[in-house]
Amino acid sequence: MKEFVQRLLESYKDRTVAIAFFSMLVNAITGIGNLFLGFRLTSVWFIIAASYYLIMCAARAQTVRLYQKSRLLTDKSDRYETEFTVYSDCGILVCLSGLSYFFICLRLFFLGEYKEYTRIVVICIAAMSVYKVAFSIYGKYISRKMKSPIISTLKTISLVDACVSVNATLNSLLTYNTSSVIANRVSACVGMIMSVVFLINGIFMMLRRLPRDEMDYFSHIRPG
Repeated sequence: MKEFVQRLLESYKDRTVAIAFFSMLVNAITGIGNLFLGFRLTSVWFIIAASYYLIMCAARAQTVRLYQKSRLLTDKSDRYETEFTVYSDCGILVCLSGLSYFFICLRLFFLGEYKEYTRIVVICIAAMSVYKVAFSIYGKYISRKMKSPIISTLKTISLVDACVSVNATLNSLLTYNTSSVIANRVSACVGMIMSVVFLINGIFMMLRRLPRDEMDYFSHIRPG
Protein backbone atom coordinates (compact mmCIF):
# COMPACT_ATOMS: atom_id res chain seq x y z
CA MET A 1 0.00 0.00 0.00
CA LYS A 2 2.82 2.37 0.91
CA GLU A 3 4.54 1.58 -2.38
CA PHE A 4 1.30 2.25 -4.27
CA VAL A 5 0.82 5.65 -2.60
CA GLN A 6 4.45 6.54 -3.26
CA ARG A 7 4.02 5.68 -6.93
CA LEU A 8 0.94 7.90 -7.16
CA LEU A 9 2.83 10.79 -5.58
CA GLU A 10 5.76 10.45 -7.96
CA SER A 11 4.02 9.64 -11.25
CA TYR A 12 1.51 11.96 -12.93
CA LYS A 13 0.59 9.14 -15.31
CA ASP A 14 -0.27 6.76 -12.46
CA ARG A 15 -2.34 9.47 -10.74
CA THR A 16 -4.24 10.12 -13.97
CA VAL A 17 -4.98 6.42 -14.45
CA ALA A 18 -6.10 6.09 -10.81
CA ILE A 19 -8.53 9.00 -11.24
CA ALA A 20 -9.76 7.43 -14.48
CA PHE A 21 -10.45 4.20 -12.58
CA PHE A 22 -12.70 5.96 -10.06
CA SER A 23 -14.40 7.92 -12.87
CA MET A 24 -14.99 4.59 -14.60
CA LEU A 25 -16.78 3.29 -11.50
CA VAL A 26 -18.98 6.41 -11.37
CA ASN A 27 -19.82 6.00 -15.08
CA ALA A 28 -20.64 2.32 -14.51
CA ILE A 29 -22.96 3.01 -11.56
CA THR A 30 -24.70 5.87 -13.39
CA GLY A 31 -25.05 3.82 -16.57
CA ILE A 32 -26.43 0.73 -14.82
CA GLY A 33 -28.82 2.93 -12.82
CA ASN A 34 -30.15 4.57 -15.99
CA LEU A 35 -30.40 1.20 -17.72
CA PHE A 36 -32.42 -0.22 -14.82
CA LEU A 37 -34.79 2.77 -14.89
CA GLY A 38 -35.05 2.49 -18.67
CA PHE A 39 -36.30 -1.11 -18.56
CA ARG A 40 -38.28 -0.55 -15.37
CA LEU A 41 -40.14 2.47 -16.77
CA THR A 42 -39.94 1.38 -20.45
CA SER A 43 -38.15 4.67 -21.16
CA VAL A 44 -36.02 5.10 -24.28
CA TRP A 45 -34.61 8.29 -22.70
CA PHE A 46 -33.00 6.42 -19.80
CA ILE A 47 -31.72 3.66 -22.09
CA ILE A 48 -30.01 6.16 -24.42
CA ALA A 49 -28.55 8.01 -21.43
CA ALA A 50 -27.32 4.67 -20.06
CA SER A 51 -25.58 3.90 -23.35
CA TYR A 52 -23.61 7.16 -23.12
CA TYR A 53 -22.39 6.49 -19.58
CA LEU A 54 -21.58 2.84 -20.29
CA ILE A 55 -19.58 3.80 -23.39
CA MET A 56 -17.59 6.31 -21.31
CA CYS A 57 -17.08 3.55 -18.72
CA ALA A 58 -15.86 1.15 -21.42
CA ALA A 59 -13.44 3.73 -22.83
CA ARG A 60 -11.89 4.35 -19.42
CA ALA A 61 -11.85 0.62 -18.57
CA GLN A 62 -10.08 -0.24 -21.81
CA THR A 63 -7.48 2.46 -21.23
CA VAL A 64 -6.82 1.46 -17.61
CA ARG A 65 -6.59 -2.25 -18.51
CA LEU A 66 -4.09 -1.76 -21.32
CA TYR A 67 -2.08 0.72 -19.27
CA GLN A 68 -1.52 -2.02 -16.70
CA LYS A 69 -0.50 -4.33 -19.55
CA SER A 70 1.93 -1.77 -21.00
CA ARG A 71 3.64 -1.35 -17.63
CA LEU A 72 4.80 -4.97 -17.82
CA LEU A 73 6.63 -4.40 -21.11
CA THR A 74 10.35 -3.82 -20.70
CA ASP A 75 10.96 -2.42 -24.19
CA LYS A 76 9.96 1.25 -24.25
CA SER A 77 9.12 1.21 -27.97
CA ASP A 78 6.77 -1.75 -27.45
CA ARG A 79 5.20 0.07 -24.52
CA TYR A 80 4.60 3.15 -26.65
CA GLU A 81 3.06 1.09 -29.47
CA THR A 82 0.71 -0.59 -26.98
CA GLU A 83 -0.32 2.80 -25.58
CA PHE A 84 -0.89 4.14 -29.09
CA THR A 85 -3.11 1.14 -29.87
CA VAL A 86 -5.24 2.17 -26.88
CA TYR A 87 -5.44 5.71 -28.31
CA SER A 88 -6.64 4.43 -31.69
CA ASP A 89 -9.11 1.90 -30.30
CA CYS A 90 -10.65 4.42 -27.90
CA GLY A 91 -11.32 6.66 -30.90
CA ILE A 92 -14.14 4.21 -31.73
CA LEU A 93 -15.64 4.64 -28.25
CA VAL A 94 -15.33 8.44 -28.49
CA CYS A 95 -17.29 8.25 -31.77
CA LEU A 96 -19.94 6.09 -30.11
CA SER A 97 -20.19 8.49 -27.16
CA GLY A 98 -20.71 11.33 -29.65
CA LEU A 99 -23.48 9.40 -31.41
CA SER A 100 -25.24 8.46 -28.17
CA TYR A 101 -25.06 12.04 -26.88
CA PHE A 102 -26.40 13.29 -30.23
CA PHE A 103 -29.50 11.12 -29.81
CA ILE A 104 -29.90 12.32 -26.21
CA CYS A 105 -29.90 15.93 -27.44
CA LEU A 106 -32.14 15.10 -30.41
CA ARG A 107 -34.67 13.61 -28.06
CA LEU A 108 -34.37 16.63 -25.76
CA PHE A 109 -34.98 19.01 -28.68
CA PHE A 110 -38.17 17.34 -29.94
CA LEU A 111 -39.70 15.89 -26.78
CA GLY A 112 -38.15 18.10 -24.10
CA GLU A 113 -37.96 17.42 -20.40
CA TYR A 114 -39.53 19.46 -17.64
CA LYS A 115 -37.16 20.26 -14.78
CA GLU A 116 -36.90 22.73 -11.91
CA TYR A 117 -33.59 23.74 -10.33
CA THR A 118 -32.99 25.55 -7.07
CA ARG A 119 -30.15 28.05 -6.85
CA ILE A 120 -27.95 25.71 -4.82
CA VAL A 121 -28.36 22.91 -7.38
CA VAL A 122 -27.41 25.27 -10.22
CA ILE A 123 -24.33 26.41 -8.28
CA CYS A 124 -23.28 22.80 -7.60
CA ILE A 125 -23.69 21.82 -11.27
CA ALA A 126 -21.72 24.88 -12.38
CA ALA A 127 -18.95 24.25 -9.82
CA MET A 128 -18.55 20.64 -10.96
CA SER A 129 -18.46 21.81 -14.58
CA VAL A 130 -15.74 24.39 -13.87
CA TYR A 131 -13.68 21.75 -12.07
CA LYS A 132 -14.00 19.25 -14.95
CA VAL A 133 -13.12 21.84 -17.60
CA ALA A 134 -10.10 23.14 -15.67
CA PHE A 135 -8.91 19.59 -14.96
CA SER A 136 -9.29 18.47 -18.58
CA ILE A 137 -7.59 21.56 -20.06
CA TYR A 138 -4.67 21.20 -17.65
CA GLY A 139 -4.49 17.52 -18.50
CA LYS A 140 -4.45 18.24 -22.23
CA TYR A 141 -1.55 20.66 -21.71
CA ILE A 142 0.37 18.08 -19.70
CA SER A 143 -0.34 15.30 -22.20
CA ARG A 144 1.20 17.37 -25.00
CA LYS A 145 4.38 17.79 -22.97
CA MET A 146 4.53 14.13 -21.93
CA LYS A 147 3.75 12.81 -25.43
CA SER A 148 1.96 9.84 -23.84
CA PRO A 149 -0.89 8.22 -25.82
CA ILE A 150 -2.40 6.85 -22.60
CA ILE A 151 -2.58 10.29 -20.99
CA SER A 152 -3.83 11.83 -24.24
CA THR A 153 -6.58 9.21 -24.44
CA LEU A 154 -7.74 9.73 -20.87
CA LYS A 155 -7.67 13.51 -21.24
CA THR A 156 -9.71 13.35 -24.44
CA ILE A 157 -12.31 11.27 -22.59
CA SER A 158 -12.22 13.79 -19.72
CA LEU A 159 -12.68 16.67 -22.18
CA VAL A 160 -15.75 14.97 -23.67
CA ASP A 161 -17.12 14.52 -20.15
CA ALA A 162 -16.34 18.17 -19.32
CA CYS A 163 -18.13 19.44 -22.43
CA VAL A 164 -21.23 17.45 -21.49
CA SER A 165 -21.04 18.99 -18.00
CA VAL A 166 -20.80 22.49 -19.50
CA ASN A 167 -23.95 21.82 -21.51
CA ALA A 168 -25.70 20.53 -18.38
CA THR A 169 -24.71 23.78 -16.64
CA LEU A 170 -26.08 25.79 -19.56
CA ASN A 171 -29.35 23.87 -19.34
CA SER A 172 -29.68 24.39 -15.59
CA LEU A 173 -28.88 28.13 -15.82
CA LEU A 174 -31.40 28.69 -18.61
CA THR A 175 -34.03 26.63 -16.79
CA TYR A 176 -33.50 28.63 -13.61
CA ASN A 177 -33.58 32.03 -15.36
CA THR A 178 -36.03 31.41 -18.22
CA SER A 179 -37.99 28.22 -18.85
CA SER A 180 -37.47 24.51 -19.50
CA VAL A 181 -38.65 24.90 -23.10
CA ILE A 182 -35.98 27.49 -23.98
CA ALA A 183 -33.34 25.64 -21.96
CA ASN A 184 -34.07 22.34 -23.71
CA ARG A 185 -33.98 23.82 -27.21
CA VAL A 186 -30.74 25.77 -26.66
CA SER A 187 -28.83 23.05 -24.81
CA ALA A 188 -30.04 20.43 -27.31
CA CYS A 189 -28.65 22.45 -30.23
CA VAL A 190 -25.36 23.07 -28.39
CA GLY A 191 -25.17 19.39 -27.47
CA MET A 192 -25.68 18.24 -31.06
CA ILE A 193 -22.86 20.52 -32.20
CA MET A 194 -20.66 19.08 -29.45
CA SER A 195 -21.60 15.57 -30.57
CA VAL A 196 -20.36 16.28 -34.09
CA VAL A 197 -17.07 17.57 -32.64
CA PHE A 198 -16.77 14.39 -30.52
CA LEU A 199 -17.39 12.30 -33.62
CA ILE A 200 -14.74 14.16 -35.65
CA ASN A 201 -12.24 13.86 -32.81
CA GLY A 202 -12.91 10.14 -32.50
CA ILE A 203 -12.36 9.64 -36.23
CA PHE A 204 -9.08 11.57 -35.95
CA MET A 205 -7.98 9.26 -33.12
CA MET A 206 -8.81 6.17 -35.19
CA LEU A 207 -7.03 7.38 -38.31
CA ARG A 208 -3.95 8.93 -36.70
CA ARG A 209 -0.78 7.02 -37.53
CA LEU A 210 2.00 6.16 -35.10
CA PRO A 211 4.26 9.26 -34.96
CA ARG A 212 7.88 8.12 -35.10
CA ASP A 213 9.23 11.31 -33.54
CA GLU A 214 7.08 10.82 -30.44
CA MET A 215 8.11 7.17 -30.17
CA ASP A 216 11.77 8.18 -30.35
CA TYR A 217 11.12 10.73 -27.59
CA PHE A 218 9.28 8.15 -25.50
CA SER A 219 12.09 5.60 -25.81
CA HIS A 220 14.53 8.02 -24.17
CA ILE A 221 12.50 8.97 -21.10
CA ARG A 222 11.94 7.22 -17.81
CA PRO A 223 8.64 5.27 -17.69
CA GLY A 224 5.73 6.59 -15.56
